Amino acid sequence: MDGKKCSVWMFLPLVFTLFTSSGLWIVYFIAVEDNKIIPLNVPDRKPGSKSPPYISIAGDAPPASCVFSQVMNMAAFLALVVAVLRFIQMKPKVLNPWLNVSGLIALCLTSFGMTLL
Repeated sequence: MDGKKCSVWMFLPLVFTLFTSSGLWIVYFIAVEDNKIIPLNVPDRKPGSKSPPYISIAGDAPPASCVFSQVMNMAAFLALVVAVLRFIQMKPKVLNPWLNVSGLIALCLTSFGMTLL
């Protein structure tokens, strides 16, 4: 390090990634426990017996759907925070501000889409 202090905010993208991926795996395990989907490690699948482990089927009925919606809402909020912080960080450094603004708008629309999901 060159004498600059590190901020705690630099871990936010890592927390975002870990939280979202672990939350989706929790939804998968809940759906397997409720016998909604067949686990990934079953070697012989009989055609038409049960659905493959799609996230849309795993998060289709409670309690997995409740956990899925909470995970997606929290992920959308964290993505919005990351987008705004990245916009503020890059604002004085960019030569073309339209690219920074368009990235912020795209991530805000993505976060809004995640809340609708």
